[in-house]
Amino acid sequence: MILREVKPDDMRFLYDLRNHPEIRAVSHSTKVFTYDEHCDWWRLKLTTRGCEASIIEYEDKSVGVIRRNGEYISIAILPGYQNQGLGTKAIQAFSKKGDVANALCGNIRSIHTFEKAGFKKAYIVLIKD
Repeated sequence: MILREVKPDDMRFLYDLRNHPEIRAVSHSTKVFTYDEHCDWWRLKLTTRGCEASIIEYEDKSVGVIRRNGEYISIAILPGYQNQGLGTKAIQAFSKKGDVANALCGNIRSIHTFEKAGFKKAYIVLIKD
């Protein structure tokens, strides 16, 4: 498993990853974005101070993304590559002291992965729909 910088050529992979039904179901926003909206959002994020992202590669294939927005980090990995320790390794390599995991309360798989990577539950945030 390696982490590498997000490149413009990654936009299609990131779009497909974000819109994968299993990924979207546990995302903060379940809205389907157009490809142009998606590219605009990533261009903004990649030029915003305090935001960074890395593609997670395994066996020369892009399998996920991990990103930081301020102190908040989030991760998404294609379902076929989950439960192999890739998320834990990516979080350990990418995160730094003081980072806060950004996962929905119902996303037990993500919460468990962050805990395996050394994160501790500190508080729960409740959001009204």
